[in-house]
Amino acid sequence: MAKTFQLDIRTPEGVAWQGETEIVTLPGKQGTFQVLINHAPLLTELEIGEIRLKDDQGNEQIFASSGGFAEVRLNEVAVLTETIERAEDIDTARAKSARERAEERIKKSRTNPDLPINRTRAEAALARAENRLKVMARL
Repeated sequence: MAKTFQLDIRTPEGVAWQGETEIVTLPGKQGTFQVLINHAPLLTELEIGEIRLKDDQGNEQIFASSGGFAEVRLNEVAVLTETIERAEDIDTARAKSARERAEERIKKSRTNPDLPINRTRAEAALARAENRLKVMARL
């Protein structure tokens, strides 16, 4: 009997990863959780974080995700996320630059509240950049 289930990870651009999977670890709103074969049905929101999976060949893959939603059905998991990036494809210099820009925007919004800076967007950009660096460091 197969010990795998179908996993589809999609972004607005299309399929980011698709295939048979032994296990997937997802960053849920209430903490990280794992899905194995025969998992109970579930629909949940995902946080910015790391998605880790082991495919049917036993290969582990790690992704940085910007959050989204996951639906678990009978041996099928669908992940919908705005952006996702394989750990090995993350550009460290670009992620560090994004982190610095976000930190600067947050700092400016604190010191001069009259500036038209969307602090919520800056904080989200900072979280995404830090997540990308954290995921890349796991390689």
